[in-house]
Amino acid sequence: MSVQQLLHLSGSTTSSIVNLVQKLIQLVDPTTDSIICLSDWVLGAIFPLIILIIFGILTYRNLHLMTTINDQQQSIPTRLSMWERQITRMMIIQTVLNVSCTLPHCIFLIYTIATVQQRAMKSLNQIYIEYLLALLCAYIVSLDFASSFYIYFLSSSRFRKTTKMYLKRLLHLGNDQVTPFNISASTVPVTGTKTHNRQYRMVYLN
Repeated sequence: MSVQQLLHLSGSTTSSIVNLVQKLIQLVDPTTDSIICLSDWVLGAIFPLIILIIFGILTYRNLHLMTTINDQQQSIPTRLSMWERQITRMMIIQTVLNVSCTLPHCIFLIYTIATVQQRAMKSLNQIYIEYLLALLCAYIVSLDFASSFYIYFLSSSRFRKTTKMYLKRLLHLGNDQVTPFNISASTVPVTGTKTHNRQYRMVYLN
């Protein structure tokens, strides 16, 4: 086989692979006649779930190893084991919620791929129903991004204490009032400030 034939064969093989990839990547949405990019679905649905599971397992193994080493050194349970339980609970809830929010999106994608050849035979009502389902799936996926704070707040007592502490600091910072006043003394003038029913006195010597 000559070099030209090899180049022609490799070029035809490359073009066929590119065409196959393009067919797999781009699909026609039967609801809006727009292009669906599977990369968006992968990056928005499957890939975050895989990353969450992998890093969740690694975090759990690391905490479990640290807790095991700490328990071997100390006989009483420490804060580390309590944090391990809280983080494990948070990861389980986060993973379950992520799967629950992503699964309808994936099911609708499979349905879209399976019925892409029948889009010309669909009625207008069916198209509207599919469009409504697509919006509902997108709304459910968006709930996953807003749920992390509430999951951490409900499942972790340490997170709740930290949040309350910073909220109290923020509220007290807005209510702080410093009022200077003078106290006459026989020999030494005194200037004081009052903050939150506490009196701090500074003595200035002339």
